[in-house]
Amino acid sequence: MEFSDLKKQYAGLRESISTAPGDHFVTREGRYIALAIASDVMFARLCEAMQQPDCVRDPRFASHALRYEHIAEVNAIVAGWMLSHPQDDVMRALTQAGIPFSLIYDTDDILADPHYAARNSIATLEHPRLGPLRMPAAVPRFGGVSPCPPRPAPVLGADTDQLLQDLLGLDEQQRAALRADGVI
Repeated sequence: MEFSDLKKQYAGLRESISTAPGDHFVTREGRYIALAIASDVMFARLCEAMQQPDCVRDPRFASHALRYEHIAEVNAIVAGWMLSHPQDDVMRALTQAGIPFSLIYDTDDILADPHYAARNSIATLEHPRLGPLRMPAAVPRFGGVSPCPPRPAPVLGADTDQLLQDLLGLDEQQRAALRADGVI
């Protein structure tokens, strides 16, 4: 992706964000890193991490207010840097510079994260046809109350007989007649 393409991508974003730079930036591997810089000190550290010290001296980026006015340009620079480096190198540089950021988790990250496991945030549902399925656990959870284990939705028609009997008062013979006629 060219710098001009990145600049166009970020044009018109000033109204929707208050950090500059700030966005979910894509890495070389196609993963996203959330980054929000709202101070001059943090911007200087970011420029150092990106090995682009000239950005700090650029008059368009001399203050947070000015960076915000030029959000498309500053975000394009950060986007270009992240896109041109391996994700691990980007994260290492940001960490070493003391820049707060977050790798946006995908499903595999969530399932492997020990914090999610420790909080029982992932439940396993036993599906009759698909086997065990992992999914988000019910929230909120209250102390001293065991959550109900998740259960799959019933298969199509699983409750038909019960509903026809309870709601319409149809007996087995009447329901068999409806089946024979293709109604149910």
